[in-house]
Amino acid sequence: MSPLGLGLGFWLNEVVGSTDTGDAPALAQAASDVSLLATTDTVWDAAPTAGNLLVLAVTSSGVLSATPDGWTLDTDATVVNALAWYVFYRTADGTADDTPSYTQAGDYSSAWCLAEFSGDIIGFEEVSAQQTNNLGQNTTSTPE
Repeated sequence: MSPLGLGLGFWLNEVVGSTDTGDAPALAQAASDVSLLATTDTVWDAAPTAGNLLVLAVTSSGVLSATPDGWTLDTDATVVNALAWYVFYRTADGTADDTPSYTQAGDYSSAWCLAEFSGDIIGFEEVSAQQTNNLGQNTTSTPE
């Protein structure tokens, strides 16, 4: 598994979970690719379903200049071994913002993974409070 997929997997362990009151989350669709362009458009196989969780994970040899329109930056890691890691999310609403673009300072190498989840999702407020490192591993310290 690529480091990008591994990082997204760790992050999703913190974010996606089942509850006693509903269905466990399910991967509705996923897409991924690599790019050597300053601005990269991501592409879904089908339009996302309104209300589903959308996640965009990006690794880049350059710095992303802005959060994609309508998305929230959850993880913005420092550069590690000449790569920067980012995880963005949003709730699908059936608009063009469900398909993000990201922009770098130049034509740098980058790889992206886009995923749509349906089912019960743990609230992001809880997850965002648990700061994550570039692999999505929980770095919150517990009081002694």
